Amino acid sequence: MDFLRRLFFRRAVPNPSARPVPALPDRPEWFEEDEGLPYPLWGQISDWVADHVEADDFAEGYNHAARLWLTKLAAAAGPGLTLSESTHFLLLSPFESTGRKWTLKVLENARRHIFDALGTLAWLDGWGKQVVLVMDHASYNLYISHYFPGDYMGRSAGVMITNGGYAHIAAQAPPKDHFTDTPLLRTLAHELTHNALCQLALPRWLDEALAMSFEDQLAGSETSIADRLGASFEAIGTRALLKEFAAWWTEERLQGFWSGSLWNSEDDEQAFCYEMSRILFRVLSQTTYHAKDRFRRFISDAHFSDAGEAASQQHLGLSLGEAAADFLGEGDWEPHPFRW
Repeated sequence: MDFLRRLFFRRAVPNPSARPVPALPDRPEWFEEDEGLPYPLWGQISDWVADHVEADDFAEGYNHAARLWLTKLAAAAGPGLTLSESTHFLLLSPFESTGRKWTLKVLENARRHIFDALGTLAWLDGWGKQVVLVMDHASYNLYISHYFPGDYMGRSAGVMITNGGYAHIAAQAPPKDHFTDTPLLRTLAHELTHNALCQLALPRWLDEALAMSFEDQLAGSETSIADRLGASFEAIGTRALLKEFAAWWTEERLQGFWSGSLWNSEDDEQAFCYEMSRILFRVLSQTTYHAKDRFRRFISDAHFSDAGEAASQQHLGLSLGEAAADFLGEGDWEPHPFRW
């Protein structure tokens, strides 16, 4: 069994309501348009649901609203997008029937694995089914620009969107007839983990480390460090690459890593942040290999305001600076929030 599966425990998933709910009207004022695409004003929709739907049936009320939104989005984004759904997901994608069924199966399987492992740390209470958008490169970039203006998202293949009122996932579609490619599976597993953890105040590095761990589990392997950092084995060997990676880090850069500011910079720096998260997660998980409850409490209590330092010292018995020094060597690697 893998580390995370041993670490957490299962939590039951509530059964959705089977009672009918009032039909949701199609009101233009419930949507704003940006670059020709509709974006729901969930505050107004929520008011209608609260006034017309029984509290026990809110989930199905929001399912109706999400279907209305996705139908509008499919029409506005141009031909080729089709809405399909499963027990826990609404999927808007360019895939044919086989691709849609495969993707929904992947999503359900990933959700089951994530929630089996995370237990009570996972967020199971939502506004309805999880919405997943899989779009071509141009449509993806256009869609997420509403939530992330400019080039902030860098070279992202997918993103968990939480700032629009209805948390959902957007991902780039693979080439035609390549819907079973591992990169899409990795992206979906990664973003679903973010969704499961979104109720916690996790530091960015830990949130990403957990997402990458589940991504690797569900894909069955890690990608190579050269691929992750954008290098090639022909140009530099793994040992030399790790040495170069360690040398790149300075005390100032690591403070940006802890605070989260470095994650918003150039693509190469983002890649280095992701790799450092992997390394720290390995170091910390190894220290609690025979004391999983301590690691659970660490994740539960870790807070972005100090990068998880207080929780690490309390539950793991070491500072994050010590964990970083395990790879980087001697230095002042502890988070210093007063500098942020």
